[in-house]
This record gives sequence, C-alpha cells and structure tokens, in this order.
Amino acid sequence: MNYDKLKLKVKQVKSNRQILLESFTTDTLNVKKLLLDNIDNNEVNSIRVHKFLTNSGELGKVNTARFLESIELDENTKISELDNKHIDSIIDFIQQ
Repeated sequence: MNYDKLKLKVKQVKSNRQILLESFTTDTLNVKKLLLDNIDNNEVNSIRVHKFLTNSGELGKVNTARFLESIELDENTKISELDNKHIDSIIDFIQQ
C-alpha cells in the first residue's frame, strides 16, 4: 500500500469513527443496533464506550462513569469488550 492510499484509508477510518460518535441518540433501538453492528468492526470497535455514550452531551459524564462501574466496566472499556448483557444494561441506563 503506497503512502497516498494509506492516507486515504486513515481519513476513511477517522470519518467512520466520527460518524459513529455523532450517531448516538437516546433512541435505545438505535443504540443497541449500533453497538451490536460495530462490536466486530475493527475500524470503530476501539472507541471507548464512555466516549460513545457521552460525546453528544445527552448523557452526563459522571453519571455514565458511575453506571459503567456498576456493571463492572470502566471509562476505558472499548466497544469490542461488550457482551449482550452489557449492552442490555446500557439500554436500561439510557431509558432511565
């Protein structure tokens, strides 16, 4: 892969990551689908769950961090580390 192709690939990955972060809403069906669809997506699954949930400002950072600790995750947990139980707990948290 030459340098120009590599630069283009990096831009695409950055764009995909930004799109995922900006797509968060408190619509729980959307969040569940986004998380399930991206657990195995190597371009975006390294995004921290805390950042994904708080980037839009709809959820508070402190409350989200406390919630993550309550389900035995932390602020550094990545999307790739989630399982169905965690995702269901996140959905319940968003619905509160």
